[in-house]
Amino acid sequence: MTTPESLLSRTSYSYWAFSMVSLLAVTAATAQIAIDASGNYEQEVQSCRSGKTPQTKATCLEEARNAQADKKQSKTTLKADLETNAMARCEPLAVDDKAACRARMMGQGSSTGSVAGGGILRTFTSVETLKAAPATP
Repeated sequence: MTTPESLLSRTSYSYWAFSMVSLLAVTAATAQIAIDASGNYEQEVQSCRSGKTPQTKATCLEEARNAQADKKQSKTTLKADLETNAMARCEPLAVDDKAACRARMMGQGSSTGSVAGGGILRTFTSVETLKAAPATP
């Protein structure tokens, strides 16, 4: 037969155990988020070596190296995608306009405005000299 006292102690123990497990889980998740969000390889390695992560030291260091490699790869890919997109905007233009468009997209000339303000106006001025036609006698 279960007495009210034993029921109370089991319930209290259950709440206590649940609270402790929850606290540990939140602490571990917070430590991992802090490492992943920093994006600084040196800080991540320092955290791994000091034991501030829930992983083993070897696993933590391996993940820091992998994150650094992924970050470098994504920057390279993102830059290439942005350049490809910028050049693709110039494709429908006529040949003469295409060269000026590409120059503007690569940062030559001047820019005013902002995306938040409704758009960026890019200007590029080029000077072309025409060859004089040979004089006919």
